[in-house]
Amino acid sequence: MPQAFKNPIEQAQNILQRPDDYAFDTSRTTKKGTYEWGPDFDNKRLVRMTADDYYKLVANEVGLKWQDLQDQRRVVPNQMSVEDMAKKMRAGEKFPTPWLHLNNELGMIPHFQEGLHRMLAAKDVYGDKAKFPVWLGYEKGDEWLDIENGDIDTFIKNMNAKRKQNYEDRLNREWEEEQRQKEEDRKLARMWFGLNGIEDVTDEDIERYRREADALFEEKDDDY
Repeated sequence: MPQAFKNPIEQAQNILQRPDDYAFDTSRTTKKGTYEWGPDFDNKRLVRMTADDYYKLVANEVGLKWQDLQDQRRVVPNQMSVEDMAKKMRAGEKFPTPWLHLNNELGMIPHFQEGLHRMLAAKDVYGDKAKFPVWLGYEKGDEWLDIENGDIDTFIKNMNAKRKQNYEDRLNREWEEEQRQKEEDRKLARMWFGLNGIEDVTDEDIERYRREADALFEEKDDDY
């Protein structure tokens, strides 16, 4: 049985008489597989959330149910098991602060978090209502990541909707740029082949012009 359900009285006392930032040292984060300084984000801020909310955010990034992700981490030790971490936390040891890196685009950032095991251990010691410190890193322009106002499920829903909209906007911009470049190449192809009117230039002419122009420029590069 998880420790979170074994000692409710102890957890209540821990919350009422909690040490500063529970078992986490906010001056330290972690790199992958180490207890050293973490990544230097261009933009970051310290936020607070429950262990379950942290898992919901991570699970959303990797496409899993957050409860399943917690179950996985309980049986897959990192540098030490969740149980061993919890014992050290009860003994007063401070751990590096978990961190999470989110962005406003579809697609997960490689190695975007550290702290799943520590969050579970802290949950076992302090309970599922305690809010722990987390360093949140984000890209410029992602100030919309207002993660502490409202419930986390609404935040995730809004974040995913914004990511989808940003993705669609990017596709539209790419399409518009492609059309602009195509019209430029249409004019050049007309001169290249000596065609009478712009309406006489076909898509095949444009592709042929691009191939021949690229080949010509490559030959000139070889001359140098």
